[in-house]
Amino acid sequence: MNLEEYQDMINHIPVNPFGIPTAQTWNQVGALFDDINKFEVTLFVELGVYFGGLAEMMLIRQSLINNFKYFGIQLDAAELRLRIKDKIRIGDVLDPKIVQEVSNLVSNNSGLAMIYCDAGNKPREMITYTPLLRLGDYIRVHDYPGETSPEFLAQYEKDFPYMIEIYKERNRELGFSMWRRVE
Repeated sequence: MNLEEYQDMINHIPVNPFGIPTAQTWNQVGALFDDINKFEVTLFVELGVYFGGLAEMMLIRQSLINNFKYFGIQLDAAELRLRIKDKIRIGDVLDPKIVQEVSNLVSNNSGLAMIYCDAGNKPREMITYTPLLRLGDYIRVHDYPGETSPEFLAQYEKDFPYMIEIYKERNRELGFSMWRRVE
């Protein structure tokens, strides 16, 4: 098996450790939890929960780690699995009321926050939520390349000069991009 065949194989192993599938690969999930641990993230906001596989992992983490909080938002409650439905905020991630709710969570968080853009309009989510970040906070966007194009990220870098991309090559190869607020 060559390297390309191996990567294709591992990228198609379903990620559903507790029975609810995720939209991420095992490598993406591993990188995400590694970053949460390494950067000591205490608030994780998931924009677009989909079925809720990642949400369930985050809710388990929240139950085990005293200083960790999870907040997930999903537009269509019908897509969520019943056992997590009451723990997810139902609504449009671009609704000003929800943006304000997230803003309050981020500003009242005593540690670092990470906002994960994975709903229906990732570029608009990044543009909307980046101004909410405080010094040291992160924004991460899924589906690179795809909804999140190299051209969009180049423009984002110009439009938000106070954000720097973290582990650019590694993350983009894994299918996402992550940025940190530095000013």
